[in-house]
Amino acid sequence: MLIAMEIAKRKGYQIVVSQISVDNKASIALHQSLGFESSRYVYKNQKSNDVLIYLKSLVP
Repeated sequence: MLIAMEIAKRKGYQIVVSQISVDNKASIALHQSLGFESSRYVYKNQKSNDVLIYLKSLVP
């Protein structure tokens, strides 16, 4: 994931967005440890799965 974020930053992206299933505790913990933030609001994705949206700014 760190490599993907570095590539995105080099390409000029300013924000990384990740959609995580609410029951995927390991992925949620990983994203939080990398500084991603979430409103903790549960969304339904296109497949009607409950997901959380995590965001991380790539600019200081």
